[in-house]
Amino acid sequence: MKTRTLFFLANSFHSVAALIVTMLVFASLNAVAITLTGSNGRAAELLGIKDATPKGLTAQTVADGPIIGIPWAKLDIAAMERDQKLIFAAYERAKAGETVPLDLGSFAKVEKNPDGQTKKSKYRGWTDIAVGGKTFAIQMPLGQPRGILLLALGDMGWSMRNLGGRNRGEGPWAEFQTKYGMAIMSYDFDSGSRDPTVMDSFAFAEKGSGTQVMNAISNFAIAMKKPELVELPIAVCGMDRFGSAFAYHFALWKPEIILGGVFSKGGFYNAEPSPEALALPFAFIWGEYGNNHQLWQNENSAEHILKKHASMKPNWMGAKEYRGDSELSQLSDQFTRVCLKAILDERLPEKKAKPAPKPEPEGEEGKAESETTDEEEEMEEPEPLVLPFDRSNGFVGNFKTKEAVKITDPDAVLSEDETFIISGALTAPWKQFLTGEFEVRN
Repeated sequence: MKTRTLFFLANSFHSVAALIVTMLVFASLNAVAITLTGSNGRAAELLGIKDATPKGLTAQTVADGPIIGIPWAKLDIAAMERDQKLIFAAYERAKAGETVPLDLGSFAKVEKNPDGQTKKSKYRGWTDIAVGGKTFAIQMPLGQPRGILLLALGDMGWSMRNLGGRNRGEGPWAEFQTKYGMAIMSYDFDSGSRDPTVMDSFAFAEKGSGTQVMNAISNFAIAMKKPELVELPIAVCGMDRFGSAFAYHFALWKPEIILGGVFSKGGFYNAEPSPEALALPFAFIWGEYGNNHQLWQNENSAEHILKKHASMKPNWMGAKEYRGDSELSQLSDQFTRVCLKAILDERLPEKKAKPAPKPEPEGEEGKAESETTDEEEEMEEPEPLVLPFDRSNGFVGNFKTKEAVKITDPDAVLSEDETFIISGALTAPWKQFLTGEFEVRN
């Protein structure tokens, strides 16, 4: 049984003077401890952490012991950001005035139904959670997650119902879990208004839904004990009027965490892009005969904003479905996924196979050689989560001729008849989609 000296303990957070008392407490830890670094640089172990409050953490040092308050000032925040991503995410929310339940270690809970049985998700094979009156659901990939794919499907807030409640690794989105290692996330609520000219405020991330999504991710990380979720990059995919509007605005709200996005048969692309958003690889899909933006009484259709921002040289691709209308189709659905895969191929680093373990060296010389090798391995740079997008590797497609050529001058403004194409892998599908030769494949 191992004991560690805990170097910080504060009096009640309700004290007006907020007097900080540092004490020595010896904890016998029978469970897996949570290690934090104090402002004095010394590490300490906690048996459990209950909440992150605006003033600090509430924690427990020994089994059945009292809940103590640990002010943020007594913690090394930089070390927390580096070593405890989940707690750091809660810290950022708490400093904004929120009390965030963590329930880690000795405070871990198992939700129960009224009949005493473990609570089950509303959707087969998914984990769901409520945030701000909305239901969010997530399904982890087969293996370590490399990113989050945020799916916004359908005209109302019923995206999860369009996913069909499939098990992990099943259905049309399975390859994003199995090949690309993406955790799939979506939402479910009734957006209320059936007026096509009125867009629910959830579609505009800056009005609060963006924060709800980020809070849902951190809550999933807590509930599933997957702290890596809070730092994963996010790809967005939106379909139809509501789904595309939400995905677009979420991507523009926080471009620094976005891998890229695809927006199909939608509109209400109202937000003005920042330079960071213009640099992201986006694909906009619409039908040759689509005119729903007129019914919606919103001029910000895909064609409109692509022309509007052309002088800013965005890494945004336009694709017009041959004889397509404003409704989603099997062709547009499949082309959406083709575009999304091309974006992930450009932005996610290649997964490297783990090297086979080396045989144990023999003798003193072998031991010294082994120690040197270990030191060199520890000094290796970690693989990046996201690769920078390079516009010079893209292509230029011509809507009139339906031809695509390698981009020669990345700094040149494209003409009204041209569009940027994200990668060479998309040139053939793009042409086929415009000419009616694109086929649905099972």
